[in-house]
Amino acid sequence: MTLAIAAVAGSLVLTTVAFTTTTAAFAASCIGCTGVQVAGLHTMPPIVVVHSTFGIGAIVINLSPSTITFIAGPCDTSLSATFNNNVLIKHSERCLIAAHLVKLRPGQEALVTGPNISGIEYQAVAAGQTTASVTFHYQIENGHTASVTKQFVFTISPSF
Repeated sequence: MTLAIAAVAGSLVLTTVAFTTTTAAFAASCIGCTGVQVAGLHTMPPIVVVHSTFGIGAIVINLSPSTITFIAGPCDTSLSATFNNNVLIKHSERCLIAAHLVKLRPGQEALVTGPNISGIEYQAVAAGQTTASVTFHYQIENGHTASVTKQFVFTISPSF
C-alpha cells in the first residue's frame, strides 16, 4: 500500500507514503468492521486558532470486497464537513484545475483531505470545543454512490 502527499498552494493533495501500520492498528481496534471506514480524523493544522482557516484530514480504509473510486486533486475532494458551532463555512471563487479519479482496492487505504482549494474554506470564528461531522463520498464498482460519516471533536484556541 502506498500513498504520497504533495503540497499544492498550501493544501495537501492525494497522489501515491506507506500507511501499513495504520491499517494493522485500525484493524486490531475494529474487529468485525466491514465496508468503507473513516479513521484518524484531524484538523490541518493540528492547532486551530480563532480567525484562521483550516482543513480536515482522514484516513479512508476500504474493508469492502469491491474497489471504490473517489475524486481527488488540488481543487476537488470527496471529503466534506459540517460543524455544530464556532466555524464558518465560506464559499469563494472555485478552482478550475481538473481532478483525477482515485481507485482504492479492497484492503487499501488513503489519506484524504479537504477542502483543499475547492472554493470552500473552514474558518474558526470562536474559541471552544467543536464537533465536526465529516462525510467521505465515493462510488462503488457497480456505479452506485455511497458515503460514510464520522464525527470528531476538536478545540479552537483563542487568538493570541
